[in-house]
Amino acid sequence: MVEAIQGNISARQKKLCERLLAHFIGNSETSYGAEVGQGLKLTQVDVYSHPHAPRGLQDSLASSHQLLDDTGGSLQGQGEATVKSPRADQIDLEARTVCEITVTKKMCNIHGTLHGGCAMYLMDPCSVSALVALGVVTGVDGTGVSQSMFTQWHRPVTEGTQLNIISTTVATNGYIRSSRCEIRDQKTNMLYVSSVHSIVNVTSKKANGPKL
Repeated sequence: MVEAIQGNISARQKKLCERLLAHFIGNSETSYGAEVGQGLKLTQVDVYSHPHAPRGLQDSLASSHQLLDDTGGSLQGQGEATVKSPRADQIDLEARTVCEITVTKKMCNIHGTLHGGCAMYLMDPCSVSALVALGVVTGVDGTGVSQSMFTQWHRPVTEGTQLNIISTTVATNGYIRSSRCEIRDQKTNMLYVSSVHSIVNVTSKKANGPKL
């Protein structure tokens, strides 16, 4: 339910982010691993000025790109909002999403811990969800096809563990986009797996030429 999704974007945009996540996961008849992926629940979506952006740019976001609701009314300082911006590359914005899932037996290896391949499968749509969220807010296509996923396993995840999968946009300009993804314990915040996922936006490549 979209009402359960926290974050500072509008309810309409949260619903679209949720629908796009479900679209990329698919179902057991159309997509690999969908019976696992359907267990993912989007719980939070935020879009905000990059914390390391120059102060002048942050002030510009506050004054010229106010947080607006779906009808154009200001929602500055309120709980639900959306950032109105013509293009993601015209202002330094960042998106962050949180998905949750509980590790089940079908997700584990012979040792009863989360299978490495399953971890990467989960991080694929979750990491892209941050890029998609930024695109939903700014009107830019945040989708693409995977180019690389650099992944590190920090410690095993046992069956029954409740997880938060936290994704943050890293690069969104050009046709190569990337996001950072972390699988953490929902209760202790312990880090289990981390990755940087890069995707290629074919539409942007055709529109902008061969430049990286």
